[in-house]
Formats: sequence, structure tokens, C-alpha cells
Amino acid sequence: ARMGTGDASISLRPVQPAEIEKAVGLILSSEADGGAALDQAVGEFMGFARSRAMDLHLFWVAEQSGKLISAILPVVSPGRTMLLLAPLAIPSALAGSHDVLVALVERVCQSGYERGVHLAQALVEPQHEFLKALYLKAGFSVVAELLYLHAMVKSDLEPVKFPEEYTCETYSPGTHESFARTILDSYEQSMDCPKLNGLRSIDDIISGHQSAGDFDPKLWFLLSESIPAGEGTNARGRALAVLLLSTSARTDAMELVYLGLTPAARGRKINPRLKVSELLMRHALACAAGRKLAHFSCAVDAANVPALKLYYRLGMQRTAVREAVLRDLRLTPPSAGARSNSAT
Repeated sequence: ARMGTGDASISLRPVQPAEIEKAVGLILSSEADGGAALDQAVGEFMGFARSRAMDLHLFWVAEQSGKLISAILPVVSPGRTMLLLAPLAIPSALAGSHDVLVALVERVCQSGYERGVHLAQALVEPQHEFLKALYLKAGFSVVAELLYLHAMVKSDLEPVKFPEEYTCETYSPGTHESFARTILDSYEQSMDCPKLNGLRSIDDIISGHQSAGDFDPKLWFLLSESIPAGEGTNARGRALAVLLLSTSARTDAMELVYLGLTPAARGRKINPRLKVSELLMRHALACAAGRKLAHFSCAVDAANVPALKLYYRLGMQRTAVREAVLRDLRLTPPSAGARSNSAT
């Protein structure tokens, strides 16, 4: 499709293979960047993309007079979601009009929707107000302000010992249903990105969590409390919480993918000084130490005050802030919008 703007029309189309490195450069740089530093950044991103099996052929680009002026990359993940990576600066050719960029976002959403993607999301730094405005105009809404936290891992941490009345199981086909049920239970009255509740099936949620880093079922934990059999029940335990961790072969860091407590576990103390949530976080840090990893990181909803207090108490520090914006493509299918924005 072509759109008229200024002296020359702009074409919005999928990237050609020979243009991929140029498109990567567009999403990594401002117009002032260039030279060897940008070339190195492009090379590093290409290597990262290969390691994560990212499909760079999914780029959409804006072309004017034979030159690429903007690009957007959708990073499609298991769980029917995609993360949009867009340039951090408005091309000078488009300084007077955001309509072309909105239409480019629409093309990316349309392409994703046709591939079965349900949720499109993006992470915007606070100083990039124009980018936030662009997504809002394209039908996205703000779902959370995310704080990124980091801690150095103490190498001498001892493994956590769980009290006898609690069991901690790892993920397996046999525990899958218990993990699924507990994850859903943990969303009840949760302060962790509550606007996402109900937007995905539990299978998509689990697939999405498994795609974070290199999935290792030995780093997914389900905490339960023992309850005696009797009174017509043979239940072996009552699930309280899940702790989902991941690592990446490219880093020496462990990531907290998700820590979810059921309502019955929130505020509960293992002993007079230790709550369930802190026990699990100490277990997470001990797992990182046991694997000789130097760093531990997570992202948390800025409105989730109890979680923030816990993380800060354990020595984590804020390193970045992002606003998460999201569009449910099932509610506003992008195909009609894409056609209305086109000009031939």
C-alpha cells in the first residue's frame, strides 16, 4: 500500500531479505547515530536474534523514494503474543505526520493477527512520549508501568530448607495441572498487571512463560502445604504458590519470570519472621548461587507495592522503567483499519 505525504508517496511493505540489516539499524538508532558503534550494535542484535530464533523476515518497513525510512519488528512468542520493536526517533521525512507510522503499526498488527496472534504489546521508555502517543493512536492502551530490578547474587548462599509441612515440586507432565490451577488462582485480586487477567488461556500463559529465556522445568517450583487425608478427602496438599525462574545461555543472570501466590498464601508466615513470599525469593536467589550466576533480575508492576517491598528488602535495585502498552487484536481486528489507512 502507498500513502501520500509531502513530495513523495511512502510505501508500507514487508522487508526484503537484503534489507534486514538496514531495518535492524533503523530500530536500534536515532537519526544522529551511525558509524562503527551502530554497525556493532546491528551485528550483536543479529546474533541475539539467531540465538532466540527470532524471525527477522517479519519486519515491516516504510520506503520513500527507494530509501527505507522506518521499520517495525514484531517478535512473535509462544502464547499468541508479539512484542513490537520500533525506532526510538521519528524519521525526519515523517516529522510532520504520525499517520504513516500509525499505519505501519497497523500493518504489523494485521500480519500478526493473520498468523494467529491475539495480543500485541510494546514497552516504552518514559522519555519517548511520541512513541507512546503513536501506540495509543494505533489502538493500544497502557496496562502497567514496569520497574526492572536487579541484584548481585551472593555466591555463598546456602540452599533453602523447606519446613516438613511444606512440599516444593518442580514442573513435569504430572504436575502441569497443579501449576496451571495455581497460576490461575494467583491472579485472584492480584496487584501484578491485573489488566491482563482473562485475556489469555492458561495454555497460552504457560507457553509464554516457558518462552522467557531457556526453559528448564527444574527451575519451576510449586509450593504446597500438607493436609491430612480424612473426612472424605485424600488430597495430598494444598497449593500455595508458584515460582518460575529462567536462565539464558547468553548471560550469567537468572530471571524471575513469575512469582504468584494464592490469596490464602499472601501474608502467611512460615515462622514468626519469614513469609511464604520471602521463603520463595530466598530459594530463587539460592538457585542462582547454586548455578554460579552473578546476577538476578525481574520486572514488576509499579503498583504492586507488597512485591516491591519484598524485592527491595532482599537487596534488589531499580535499573529501568518501561510503560507496557497492549492491544487485543481479537477486539479490534486490524484488517479493516489497515485498509482504511491505505492510499493507492
